[in-house]
Amino acid sequence: MDIAEIEAALKKLYVVSKTESRAGFPHFRNAAEGETTDEA
Repeated sequence: MDIAEIEAALKKLYVVSKTESRAGFPHFRNAAEGETTDEA
């Protein structure tokens, strides 16, 4: 894995986590309550 691949993975993780945060962490809340959603 080279630096460009790492940067791309980190950027994707940042965007996904920021979106989840702004939405109030619905996937985390569902998982904490024992529910699962399988979104990719």
